[in-house]
Amino acid sequence: MKKTLFLAVAAVTALFSACSSDEVASSANDSNVVNVAFNANFDQVIKTRGVVGESDGTAATKLYVAVYNQDNQLIKAISNIGVEGSQPTVTVSGKTATVNFQLVKGQTYNFVFWAQNPNATDGAVVFDPEAGKVNVDYSKIKANDETLDAFTAHVNDFTVTGAMSQNVTLYRPWAQVNYGATQDDWDAAVAAGITVAKSKVTVNNVYKTLNALTGEVEGPAETADIALAANTIPASATTSRTLTVSGTNYKYIGLNYLLVGNEGQQSLIKADLEIQKESGEVINTLAFSNVPVQRNYRTNIVGNLLTSQTQFSITLDENYDNESNNELLEDPVAINSAIQTEGATVNLSPVATPTINLSKVAEGVTINGNGAKITLDDKSITKDNITIENCNIANSISINTKNFTLKNCTFTGEYGDAVTILGGAEDGVVTIEGCKIKEGNTFKALHIFGKSKVVVKDCEINATYPFNCNGSNCDVEVVNSTLEGWTSYNCGNGHSVTFTNCKFGKSYSGYAYLRPYNNTRIENCEFISEFRVNPTNTNAITVNVNNSTWTGGTAVDAALIDWDDSHADAKVYINGVAVDRN
Repeated sequence: MKKTLFLAVAAVTALFSACSSDEVASSANDSNVVNVAFNANFDQVIKTRGVVGESDGTAATKLYVAVYNQDNQLIKAISNIGVEGSQPTVTVSGKTATVNFQLVKGQTYNFVFWAQNPNATDGAVVFDPEAGKVNVDYSKIKANDETLDAFTAHVNDFTVTGAMSQNVTLYRPWAQVNYGATQDDWDAAVAAGITVAKSKVTVNNVYKTLNALTGEVEGPAETADIALAANTIPASATTSRTLTVSGTNYKYIGLNYLLVGNEGQQSLIKADLEIQKESGEVINTLAFSNVPVQRNYRTNIVGNLLTSQTQFSITLDENYDNESNNELLEDPVAINSAIQTEGATVNLSPVATPTINLSKVAEGVTINGNGAKITLDDKSITKDNITIENCNIANSISINTKNFTLKNCTFTGEYGDAVTILGGAEDGVVTIEGCKIKEGNTFKALHIFGKSKVVVKDCEINATYPFNCNGSNCDVEVVNSTLEGWTSYNCGNGHSVTFTNCKFGKSYSGYAYLRPYNNTRIENCEFISEFRVNPTNTNAITVNVNNSTWTGGTAVDAALIDWDDSHADAKVYINGVAVDRN
């Protein structure tokens, strides 16, 4: 979504001194004073693909330029900010503007540039030159308000040395979130007698303050829902606006500017859409969670927004005038093509339901499902450093690689083995984080055969065997997880298993048991009353249980240990005290 204002800077002659916030030199002939001219050029920026109208940047004709001393005190007398005691704001005309300042040689200044639509909604977005900040009042913003388009830049530690030049580029501080309906979808609505007139958007995880002196947002993001009131859509009955994404035209249903994280930071927001008739009657309501946004990018949500079919594609465009983009894909062919690019991040549409051939996934690829339900056709992963996250997984997965991450995924079916871990290497790590394996009758949630260390974090598992090791040679670390069932493991000689801040309970199959074949440490864990730990009968292991309780808070005692059929030399300690076999 890149939109730029290009500024060339040249220093020439003399008038004002700016040693303090309002000091003005008495002589225009002071040889220490030079004129600094900023020449603005918009020619570089009118290249918005598929967006024509006020949102193409041409309407941002009111330019504020605030000048500060090194202590960020506003030098009002020479700033172009349009208030009493200052110079007028600058009008951008013919895609160019020139601003002149009279500055003292040897002095250092800071500048803020803010260009906006002179007809912007009053009080919605306000540049405060005294503070050097831009404040956003979402309560005054309606959806589809294109008058809010704006650009900013800051120049810090600018020391005047005489005749000089410098280029300054202004960028949008916003993420732009667009919605587009397919032509077939639009035509179907028209055929049904539906006239789409308005849209409303509900968002969260956005900011209200931009420090224009640093270019960074301030304060925590707003986690509560913010509703941008219903407003006329860009493709209204009186206009013919289209949104073009990857060469396809869509009917423009919504366009919204949001203040999100800092430059280069991608974040996820809610961006729910409500589509209305002119009367305000709701045509359709669509929930979009975990929508990726980024400053100076535009996120496009396109598909069948009006009818009952749930087909969407979400694209995150890097720049308005740059053909490269990262897409949230729905089409299975496009997804299986994208995963073959080494190091790629492949974002899926939340409503995608693809079958993914994981044997084609290239090294270093991240697949972000954004809540999509995926089926794994070829379930063997062999390339290294792959991440699968935010997916609903309809079938099992086999991991046969050194380093792998499965994060925030939910398994929705019934499995023999939900996750099988093979191969690996002693210096590798397989991480299972934030996952839920608790639906249906899963036999083994995690079946471990490999050599890479396995880390299980923040997971919820209910299975006959929450995890089971057979013939592996690795350490296992389980943190902040719930394990319901019979956990049994033989991870190889010299290896150990640790549980920290975990809860142990009963599985759907009625088991509430832990049978270790390796040295085991249990720290700060909680057990239901019928849960038992049974040291193996084949290995002389040591089990240490520390700072752990029964459900309800009572410290665990010797009743936790089931000595039946255990090895004669096995040892168990609870808070450092050996547990008697009798």
